[in-house]
Amino acid sequence: MNVIKNLIADKKVLTYLLLQYITIFMFLSGNLTKLTGLNLRLYALIFGICSLAAAYYILTNFKHLWSQWAFRFLLLFCVFNLFYSFFYSSDFRSSNYIDIWIQGNLGLQKTLLESGYEVATREFGSSETRFIKYLTGIIPLFSFVVGYMTFLGAKTLEEARKKLKDVIDFLTAGYFAYCLALVVCIAIGSTTMVWMSNRLRIDDGFTGSDFDGLMLLLFIGFSFALSKIAANSRIKNILNINIVILALLIILGIKKGTIISVLIGLAVIFTAAFFFREKRVLQPKNSAGTLVLIVLSPLLLIAPFYIFLECQDLLGNLVYNITNRFSDNDTLDVRLTNWMYYMRHWMGNLNIFTAIFGFGTDSSRETCFFLSSMQPEKGYTQPHIHNIYLEYFYNWGLVALFYFLPLLLIVYKNVQNILKITANSMLKLFSAVSSACILFYLVFYTAESPAVPGTIVFFALIGFLESAKYAFAQPFESSFQKSAV
Repeated sequence: MNVIKNLIADKKVLTYLLLQYITIFMFLSGNLTKLTGLNLRLYALIFGICSLAAAYYILTNFKHLWSQWAFRFLLLFCVFNLFYSFFYSSDFRSSNYIDIWIQGNLGLQKTLLESGYEVATREFGSSETRFIKYLTGIIPLFSFVVGYMTFLGAKTLEEARKKLKDVIDFLTAGYFAYCLALVVCIAIGSTTMVWMSNRLRIDDGFTGSDFDGLMLLLFIGFSFALSKIAANSRIKNILNINIVILALLIILGIKKGTIISVLIGLAVIFTAAFFFREKRVLQPKNSAGTLVLIVLSPLLLIAPFYIFLECQDLLGNLVYNITNRFSDNDTLDVRLTNWMYYMRHWMGNLNIFTAIFGFGTDSSRETCFFLSSMQPEKGYTQPHIHNIYLEYFYNWGLVALFYFLPLLLIVYKNVQNILKITANSMLKLFSAVSSACILFYLVFYTAESPAVPGTIVFFALIGFLESAKYAFAQPFESSFQKSAV
């Protein structure tokens, strides 16, 4: 208990790091379960500890948090959602309808069998699944609070730099360690890596998820930050390796939504980079490194041509697969058709009450399932609408604005920070990365429905970036007294 208490009260950076990597702990839990036969849920334990931490932070730092407009909106959304979950919700998520969808989806079964998987089965009647609807409003608030507490307690600019360096070091090393663990798990067979329709799939999903996209944007932001603060060269090298790995996972997974969203995020960061340009920190010359570079320069010049000649078929196939994916409208046709019938049903049942308060938590999933199941083509049957806006405004009506407005207000403030002449480069940098991540999220989920892990990662990241922005604002002494939005 003392360890947990110390972690919550004193190790705010570590609490954020644990929550930020909740997806990785889910991966580790699954592989440990396969290897040991024990049902180990590290991610559940970590989420429980971080939830206690968030509740503790809210009780002990409420005034500080209340100065942040995003916290106010997310707190209201959480309060409303608790009422919805108990009194105004659907039991669709805990029903067996999604099992029926999986068993009846011949296309899904065919692709799974072709890739060496057994027919997919999922248990949707468990208490854990029923509990998810209660997390919908809690997760954004708690995750944001854990991230926003990261820099609390830093009384000087030097302390803020040290905390930032700790976060960069641990996140960078942590992701690299995850990649090594992934290779080991694939080698021993506890994790499956296959090519399905010329796309890379690891376990039960294609690579290039929302987690990969957000981490890529964050690590690119870190690469800019390391040019402003003293950093270990080894961490810089590992950070660059992580960026390459993430980029490859996104490209090989060929998820159109991820690629488009990442490109928009990168455009924001590199466009904003024009506004926060300043002289880079001068590093001492490394004569040994220069000598090695001169010796290896012929190899560095020849190697790309050799690799291109040897891998031109692979590269050609990759270009063809990406082009084919972006020209293929099958999934888009399914979504557009379901959206059309869904919105017709929505408009036909809309009144003043449902416009303001919606139809209840998870009701959009139930509606989408039954509407799509009535179509002659079974491939159109879906357990959710694949659109965060249609899902959230259907469920909560205008109450959903408490979820989206904080993100839009943060972007608005970020634009002001970037355009300010007097603002320092670190404030501009974190404003740019924050905007890039928010735009990634809002674009990515125009064709997806948010899952619990993705929501945790995103809001913890946004809370951290908000905390970082104002930890490095000038003058430092008054930065924590200012509202972030």
